[in-house]
Amino acid sequence: MWEASRAARVTVARPRSASLRSAATLAAYWLQVFPRARRELRRWELRARAIPDPELQRLALEKLRDEGVCAEGVAAFALLAVASERAAVVRFCVAFEVMYDLVDGLGEQPAPDPLANNRQLSRALVAALDPAAPLIDFYAFHPGVGDGGYLNDLIAACRAVLTTLPSYPLVADALRRAVERAGEAQSLNHSGMLAGDMRPLALWAAAQDAELVLRWWELASAAAAPLCIYALCALACHGDVTAHEAALLETTYFPWVAGLLGVLESLVDQEEDAAAGTLSYASHYSSSEDAAASAALFARRSAQQMRALRAPWAHRVILAGMVATNLSHSGAGDEMAHRAGSAVRAGIDGPVSSLLLLLRLRRQLKQLGR
Repeated sequence: MWEASRAARVTVARPRSASLRSAATLAAYWLQVFPRARRELRRWELRARAIPDPELQRLALEKLRDEGVCAEGVAAFALLAVASERAAVVRFCVAFEVMYDLVDGLGEQPAPDPLANNRQLSRALVAALDPAAPLIDFYAFHPGVGDGGYLNDLIAACRAVLTTLPSYPLVADALRRAVERAGEAQSLNHSGMLAGDMRPLALWAAAQDAELVLRWWELASAAAAPLCIYALCALACHGDVTAHEAALLETTYFPWVAGLLGVLESLVDQEEDAAAGTLSYASHYSSSEDAAASAALFARRSAQQMRALRAPWAHRVILAGMVATNLSHSGAGDEMAHRAGSAVRAGIDGPVSSLLLLLRLRRQLKQLGR
């Protein structure tokens, strides 16, 4: 009898403890991380206005306006860092995301050699994570005349943070793999779109999964997402990181967490992708059931592997926030996206519902303020 009563108390205590941790993590985000991310975005907006090339300046400012919410979101990875390093990790996450979005936009533009142009631009991402990498002419194959040092300033901001983190040398190889994978995925995607031939991307992506568990478009989407980079930066703040811990984090975020967000993003963006004439990975799913089953697999594996990470509750809250951000999108009402979203919510732990309500309210307030 006593044992049964004790077990009941433990069962009640665990959800309560998890809820309190989630609430504390969310409070830290909104009170500490989010305001810093907004300040960093304003700083980069001022810097972008000094870009001398009118077209490059327009693109940089457009990306900051339209994709700024992504930088606000990835800044949440600072919650995984030690408290004294949170401000630094926010600076890194915002700077790298701003650079990643700009390189993404530049790579979508026509160029005499789209693949060479994309690969050259993506070397800026590599340079941001490797202080030994040379600062070359990243626009060598791009028709623009240069950005007045904007990319170099973003690179310097990322390096300034990474080189001060105690475990950076231990995660450096994993960072290199993640950024090279993201750069090649985006390069093949953009050049394939411009050439009308996605076979090189499909072949490359399929080769990223030795177990042949996932399909090429899922791997391509997961490879392109830089989420692992932000998580590794936050992990490097801790002085007691082991090689095993870094490897476990890397295999959790690629392909599972990045793949999960890639699936959801492609599903909710279908209408926008169709209007823009861009590739929709979601179009490769044979049915709503197929997409939902895939999303459920990614959700289960993400949740399972996160349990073994340092501060698993913080990883769950960050994942819940990214899932909620996608599900708050107007395209989430589509049947395929809705079914996949329901499967994901059932497969992960975390305050998705409360965050979804908050994000929808914020979206409505922003629309009213226009």
